[in-house]
Amino acid sequence: QKKQNVEPLLVPIYAAICADKIIFNSNYNRDTFIKGVKHLLKTLPEKIPTEVLDKLENNTVIPVPLPNINRKESTTSKDQLSIIWNHRWEYDKGPELLLQLITEVDLRNLPIRFHIVGEQFRHTPKPFGDIQLKLKSHASRLGLKLGAFGYINNRIEYHSLLQSSDLVLSTALHDFQGLAIQEACLAGCSPITPRSLVYPEYVPEDCMYENSNNGKEQVREIIEILVNRLQLKKEGYSLPQVDLTNYTGQVLREKYNDLLSS
Repeated sequence: QKKQNVEPLLVPIYAAICADKIIFNSNYNRDTFIKGVKHLLKTLPEKIPTEVLDKLENNTVIPVPLPNINRKESTTSKDQLSIIWNHRWEYDKGPELLLQLITEVDLRNLPIRFHIVGEQFRHTPKPFGDIQLKLKSHASRLGLKLGAFGYINNRIEYHSLLQSSDLVLSTALHDFQGLAIQEACLAGCSPITPRSLVYPEYVPEDCMYENSNNGKEQVREIIEILVNRLQLKKEGYSLPQVDLTNYTGQVLREKYNDLLSS
């Protein structure tokens, strides 16, 4: 059996032990870190002093402050939805699930326009090529304007796209605060996220789907939410919103000042 290389796992532990104060940006980040450390320490042959874990557990949770983004209403018609997916183009952000969802939206002829944006790297996961082709076909067949696709370098243009969208979607497998989701919510987007990771800390219950290994079941749940949001918009109702007051700079400034001055 191949032995796991523990050195990379020890690096963040060393950093935390050396720190004067340990800060996490969410309860989820803290809890998973401590859980992972406890599991790792059990596998090491040397007995680790209890003071190490005591130090790691003496921590504080303070989110990364969100930027100021004005909230605007969506500019799409009542008969269609505009969704933005705004993550790094990597496998841990769930492009396979995104492709399954877009495929199902296309099969059902749902009037939904997708913006797929985010930072890209040397090796772009294959699903994004299939997603682009599927979106072009879907938009053409339903007479929808093709959404944005790729990295948006201009911050003002990016914020404008957030403000013009109805929903922000996460298919992530890892997210420790979800800044991209939070920025979109500040701009007026209603979220759709997994019922796991950090999201339950601020996303309303009826905006989440079950995070499981069953992609078909996840797609089915997301489609149910989308159909509901289409109906709400058609009838002139507002879509569910997120209260992120506690993540704004105005609220967090005092906490950071207290932390640094102490």
